Amino acid sequence: MGGCECQRDVLVDEGPEIERPTMAEINPHAERPYTHFPSDLHTQDVSLNKFIEKALTICEEGDYDSFRQLFGTAYTPTEQKAFERVWHNVRDIRVINLKSDKKKQKVYYLHAVVRLRKPDKKERQRGDLVIIIFKEAENWRLGPAPKEIVNQVLEIDEESENAEKRSILNTS
Repeated sequence: MGGCECQRDVLVDEGPEIERPTMAEINPHAERPYTHFPSDLHTQDVSLNKFIEKALTICEEGDYDSFRQLFGTAYTPTEQKAFERVWHNVRDIRVINLKSDKKKQKVYYLHAVVRLRKPDKKERQRGDLVIIIFKEAENWRLGPAPKEIVNQVLEIDEESENAEKRSILNTS
């Protein structure tokens, strides 16, 4: 005799949670990271500027679902637990440089300085973040910049910063 072997009392997986609350909604009294994208670094491409501003707002709000959607398909975003931990510890994110890739069209490298509320495990309170921003299927996306590019960007920006400091000292 045949019979149904279904288990009606088994819980059904309803899939991923839709519209998860942001960290700012979960912790309305928590201090949010401050972000800054100076207008003198804006490009003539308004869509790129808006993408960067949107990404920074997502970081301020702690919106993990939107954060994941910023990444290109070849990149794996930070896991949610790590994202939440970082959100609580970041004091501010300041974009200090945005440069186009001379060899590739619609590819940019963004350098930001991230300051922490308290030192990390390596006793650092400041870090440099270099990301690649590029067009994928007509949408702006981001990912971690390749190591060799990170080194070049940091070296160029450090030289520029040192030259600026020397200039200030010479005019005083």
